[in-house]
Amino acid sequence: MKTLSRSVLAKPPAHRRAGWRARPTAILPPPEVAVWHADLDEASGAEVASFLAVLSVDERERARGFYFERDRRRFIVARGILRSLLGHYLSLAPERIAFRYGANGKPELAGEAAAAGLHFNLAHSEGAAVYAFTRVGEVGIDLERIREMPEWERIAATCLPAAESARLCAGRTQRQSEDFFRAWARQEARLKALGIGLGDDAERGAKDSALHVHALDAGSEFAAALALRHPAPHIVREQWAARAVA
Repeated sequence: MKTLSRSVLAKPPAHRRAGWRARPTAILPPPEVAVWHADLDEASGAEVASFLAVLSVDERERARGFYFERDRRRFIVARGILRSLLGHYLSLAPERIAFRYGANGKPELAGEAAAAGLHFNLAHSEGAAVYAFTRVGEVGIDLERIREMPEWERIAATCLPAAESARLCAGRTQRQSEDFFRAWARQEARLKALGIGLGDDAERGAKDSALHVHALDAGSEFAAALALRHPAPHIVREQWAARAVA
């Protein structure tokens, strides 16, 4: 099988916070959660082609459904990276990994890897993506680009828990957009950990006492959050780097 080489996992840039690890731990012990960050636009044409070759038939069909080439490439790279990382943690070739999907589209391992006890989730916003892998239990991760949102109050009232919406409306700070998207990322991460959608129950994700939510540093332009059913004493951050494909 193909394995991740040192050239794939470059040293994180200097602006990364302390605690970033340049190389993965293949074992991924139960107390650990690995959070990967990736720039989907860094991939070369050769790497996009390499990722496309390991996608399943349904993933290729989904890729063909994108109207814009940029979005099609980002989808291919996002799924290719997911398969590469899962293959690394499972010691399987990326093309051998099979998925099944929950009622709201959350992917899970199927086939020969279904009993491996590895849980994962992913999210992407524009050209950035985040991935979470763990053996501690169900996990949800979300990433949102911080931007102006004129109708944020209406969206918050509809999609966020009542207490969270009230807190945001009462704040009225100059960082209102940032606060809104950080709250949005936390709620999305909660719901993804539970495998439910925003339309199911906006309050449920906030009230589930079994969920542990962590804010993630994704830079000044993004808000990110991680939600787990069980506490994670050790969250390790990883950085995916593009590589040349022969």
